[in-house]
Amino acid sequence: MQRPNSFTRLSCILLILSSFFLCLPESFAYSASTDPLQMVKESVDSILNLLKDPQLAGEDKRVERKRRIVEKVEERFDFREMSRRTLASNWKAITSDQQNEFVDLFTKLLEDTYIAKIEQYSGEEILYKGQEIRGSRAVVESSVIHNGVETPLIYRLKNSSGQWLVYDVVIEGVSLVNNYRSQFAGVLEKEKFSGLMAKIEQKIDGKQE
Repeated sequence: MQRPNSFTRLSCILLILSSFFLCLPESFAYSASTDPLQMVKESVDSILNLLKDPQLAGEDKRVERKRRIVEKVEERFDFREMSRRTLASNWKAITSDQQNEFVDLFTKLLEDTYIAKIEQYSGEEILYKGQEIRGSRAVVESSVIHNGVETPLIYRLKNSSGQWLVYDVVIEGVSLVNNYRSQFAGVLEKEKFSGLMAKIEQKIDGKQE
């Protein structure tokens, strides 16, 4: 199947949607027995409704819109688990303080990178195809239809204290965690932890593509 010409743009949209799909009202309580697929569906609907909210529309509402999204994301997205998996064996090679520093900076990188893309959503159809639960882990399979082209989108979740939290997203077989892991491994080998943190800060500051 041919990829859409706007594949890079669509990937960014899918990634940010995937990282926000756990944004539900605070009154909605998840239990360990909650069906992950149904939760994903309800959560996607919730964030799309937020995007359509006229009270949050427009450039003058961008700061408030981002603030509300970030609040919800940080409640439901396991950035620490994602950070640990992204650094892989390098995670144990750094101190606890460095781990916390990396989690904070990596979280900001993801938020700044992908929140900027979320407003590009233009009504793509989302299909939910199934789920697999193995103990405290779950995989939800879905796809997004864009200009008649179907793009597979897989969510990987873990159950933490009765809540399903996302720790990775796979688009057309490409894992978000693995993608960053490959990028960061080379930097760590050549420039160590301080060099990696400097490069992440440069990206956040917009000094590097």
